[in-house]
Amino acid sequence: MATRIVWEQTTQNLYDHLWAEHQRRAISSLAALHVGLDPERQHQRCVVQEPDGWIRGNFNICVPVHVLDKAGSLIRRVLVRCPMGHKLAEDRHPGTVDEKLSTEVATYAWMQENCPEVPIPALLGFGFTDGRHFTHVQWRPFYVRWARALWRRMRMVLRLPVLSQYVPVLSDYALQTGYIVLDYIEPKVGKMLSTTWEMHRNDAERRQTLFRGLSRLMLTVARLPLPRIGSWHFHDDGTITLSNRPLTCNLVILENNGAPRIIQPGDTYTCVEPYIWDLLTLHDGRLHIQPNAAMDEADCRYQMAVQVLLRTLAYGYFDRDRRHGPFVMQFSDLHASNIFVDSHWNITAVIDLEWICARPIEMIDVPYWITGLGIDQIGKKEHIDEYAKTREEFITILGEEERNTAILKLPNVSLAAAMRRAGECKSSWFVYCLDSVNAMYTLFDQHLRPQFISFDLTEKMNFFLSKFWCEKADELVDRKLRQKHLYDIELRRMFENDVDATPLVSGKA
Repeated sequence: MATRIVWEQTTQNLYDHLWAEHQRRAISSLAALHVGLDPERQHQRCVVQEPDGWIRGNFNICVPVHVLDKAGSLIRRVLVRCPMGHKLAEDRHPGTVDEKLSTEVATYAWMQENCPEVPIPALLGFGFTDGRHFTHVQWRPFYVRWARALWRRMRMVLRLPVLSQYVPVLSDYALQTGYIVLDYIEPKVGKMLSTTWEMHRNDAERRQTLFRGLSRLMLTVARLPLPRIGSWHFHDDGTITLSNRPLTCNLVILENNGAPRIIQPGDTYTCVEPYIWDLLTLHDGRLHIQPNAAMDEADCRYQMAVQVLLRTLAYGYFDRDRRHGPFVMQFSDLHASNIFVDSHWNITAVIDLEWICARPIEMIDVPYWITGLGIDQIGKKEHIDEYAKTREEFITILGEEERNTAILKLPNVSLAAAMRRAGECKSSWFVYCLDSVNAMYTLFDQHLRPQFISFDLTEKMNFFLSKFWCEKADELVDRKLRQKHLYDIELRRMFENDVDATPLVSGKA
């Protein structure tokens, strides 16, 4: 809570900074650069929309820019997407914003080359925090386009790393936040699924249409076998390689909340177990560092005990025959506000590719939100039964699409079969534990513990197991209780000082 109060003020400061005259000029000039406007000709211009029309997501501020003709009529709109460094651990780990930008633009470029049937907004250009700018080669002179086409062909023949369509470009303007410029998804293309989800989620026809679209989306992205766990990385020479750490939403949130960085930029994995171990260690760091991680001694002991048990259970949830791959690209944060649909729920656009990465096939699963419940709300028997029924409906459709389209190019691998097995052995819930920021312990109690014992862990069990989490466990518990006490004092002080904690208007970006 205390951190969120500070974040809100920092976000407001960033809004004010981006709306300052010199920054508005930079945003409009960079947008013009990436849509190919000639600065010497005044028949078109770019105008930044006022802040009340901006879109604020969890990690980005999206600034709509209008491209107008000489008469002031709207020709097109683009979106200048600026990362919020204070939500991306930039202060704790300088360079994280550029790492995220590099991964995101590389993913866009990879999708354009390998998954052209996936409807994503066009990536027009981007820039890093240090002033490097790259734009699509279509806006460069003929000789640049010709040379790039030649080099791309030669590199493909020689099987060298993929050369993207983005080339360096100079500009007198820069955004210290970094940025990417995307085509704006107009209302005629579709609406966010989240805006009509509650209204139509029980409509069988729409639901099946959506499930088929999601199935094709998952199969298309996962179609190619990959040799390692990681994310795409964009290099200054325009090449793209699978050479960055597997950057996921929860990893960045945990690091931003203070968890020590366990997986370093550039770390990739050719084996499943070290990756799983590092994710568990990341969660250990959260408990060590976060001052309000434990409410009291019993809560602290319980969390320590669960961490011990998750390590014990980890090796039973992944197929040893695939421990060294192949790995597949997958959405690690696909939710209803990232998907645009038409009135029949055909998928018309997918946005926010920043958290796509290559991981074990067992980590792909049916989106939990298809039941309309939160991840930690699927605990009661009726909710578990509803989830299982909807999950099976999705997997059946996925299997049909897998057989009918033959998209997947993985030898002797069925995504539908892997998902069904994950549900049967509960490995999907283990993965949700790893990928959750704060629901790990609830999910363990609701879904994993009942696999082995029918009763709750007692305080004596938790006390005993917590001793194996770390050396001097009792000292750690005492330290966490002191941290929580000081945290509560600081939180009261912040509210007593009338810190403005009113949230800004929020959207998904």
